[in-house]
Amino acid sequence: MADSSTDYREHLLERLRDKEEAAAYLNAVFEYADEPALILAIRDVVDAFGVRHVAESAGLNRESLYRMLSQQGNPRLSSLFAVLKSIGLRLAVEVDQATMSVTDDETVGSIISYSFYETSKASLIGQINDSSLEKYNEEEAEIGPISIAA
Repeated sequence: MADSSTDYREHLLERLRDKEEAAAYLNAVFEYADEPALILAIRDVVDAFGVRHVAESAGLNRESLYRMLSQQGNPRLSSLFAVLKSIGLRLAVEVDQATMSVTDDETVGSIISYSFYETSKASLIGQINDSSLEKYNEEEAEIGPISIAA
């Protein structure tokens, strides 16, 4: 009979080879803000993708990567960025919805509206030819920003 912990580890590593699964796994650990657990989770993901491959892609040597992700490891943020990028992942910062006030919500909504407007405008400009660019600029004042309700 196979050792159930080995089966679990193999199953975990197999699932973590999927970048979406790896991202969800790391995000779940981030929710707890537990640094040792996060280091362990990153080590699991690195193991799934192969330590040698990740180290080479991140510009680190294997020994440094092992040390960085050990229980005593204290990885630099730049090293974490490199490791995650080599796997095809990245860190992102989000607003903590549980701590937002009404004012914060309005500010975020305004930023989203402005960002969406600028992105849409840039997309439109990229799609129209030079002869219609003048007409677009003349009508731009009438278009106005698009708002998205949260």
